[in-house]
Amino acid sequence: MLKDYENKLDEIISEIGYRSLKLISIVDISYQRYMQYKEILPYYKNIENEGIVLYG
Repeated sequence: MLKDYENKLDEIISEIGYRSLKLISIVDISYQRYMQYKEILPYYKNIENEGIVLYG
């Protein structure tokens, strides 16, 4: 089931990237984990400052 979810995300992101000619990365983490570490970990800080949230 998880593999199907991952494959579907790959299909969606590939289509969006192809249409917009942009490189898009998916970060699939829980909201709780993100909130816990967004002020601590540099990677999560960058997501907070530079990321664009897409809801599907």
